[in-house]
Amino acid sequence: MKTKDLVNGEKTINGNWYKFDGPKADAKKTDKQIKYCCDCDRCWIFNEFSSPRHEPEYYVDFPAYGKQVVSCPKCKI
Repeated sequence: MKTKDLVNGEKTINGNWYKFDGPKADAKKTDKQIKYCCDCDRCWIFNEFSSPRHEPEYYVDFPAYGKQVVSCPKCKI
C-alpha cells in the first residue's frame, strides 16, 4: 500500500476508492456490546482495555432502547 489519502470520508489505496466508516463502525460495534440491566436500571459493558480487573463499566442516563437485557454482575450476586 503506497498511498493512503482520506478525501471526503473515502480512502484511496493504490488508486482504488473505498468507503471509510471510521468512527461510525466503531460506534456500531460498541453499541452492540452494551447491555441493559433492568434490576439496577443502568447500561453496562465489559471493557477489557480500561478495566484491568474485568469489572463492568456502568453508564448512567444512557438510552436503553434496543439493548440486550442482561443482569449485570453486581445484580446477579
